[in-house]
Amino acid sequence: MACPESGSRISHSNLIGAKPDFIISLSRDVTMLLVYGSGVWLLFCMVGCRRFFNCSILTMGDEYVNRWFLVCALLGLCAAGCSMASDTNTQNANRPAAAASPTATAAAAAQPAKNTNANAKEVVNESKGDVTGAYFAAGTLPGDFSEIEHLSLATIDENGNPAPLNGFIRPKRRSAKDYQLVNPKLNGRNLTFTTATVGGVGYSFTGTFEKLDNFSANPPPSDEVILRGTLKKTQDGEVVAETKVNFTYSAGG
Repeated sequence: MACPESGSRISHSNLIGAKPDFIISLSRDVTMLLVYGSGVWLLFCMVGCRRFFNCSILTMGDEYVNRWFLVCALLGLCAAGCSMASDTNTQNANRPAAAASPTATAAAAAQPAKNTNANAKEVVNESKGDVTGAYFAAGTLPGDFSEIEHLSLATIDENGNPAPLNGFIRPKRRSAKDYQLVNPKLNGRNLTFTTATVGGVGYSFTGTFEKLDNFSANPPPSDEVILRGTLKKTQDGEVVAETKVNFTYSAGG
């Protein structure tokens, strides 16, 4: 036969201390009967002595008889009240302790643990990210953008000193002039820039880094897309072409 689970076991001491309801009720009834019976017996004795024996010692007026009757009634009510209070206390003592609320337990379990350290490290890494390097288009660009070899970004100047974000778009023809970036902005992981025009042609870009890090010290895999966005080509200030582009990273440039 299988043993009952520990949560449903009842200790031997609890079984001994528990009183059946009918015993409690019988005890209360007997107490009340004895009290009322004693009062009635005393009343009859007093009246009988006065009538039949005409005993001057026990002779009492109606006022004293009424007082004795009230005293007996009060004693009976007190006994009944004490019995009922004892019954209530016993039932409360024998009542099993309430189990923990399953809703509260589930709510506490449902709350996910907060990984504040990991989040803090991620914010620090992004705030200290160094995007210096070359970015090459993944795949083949459309014909209107075929002259582009790569995008170069840097946070240093020509002398290697720290500087605001700068860079250029380098054409494939070595004799062609670079398209210098004009006021590039890196807001969080969002990158925007326009270029100076060369022969009336210029470019603009709006995109987002998949992640930020010190790429020169921790370069991502060469085939991993690190920057995504929209590249536009302008001719004499008018947009003539537009394409979605994905860039991979290289430490050169």
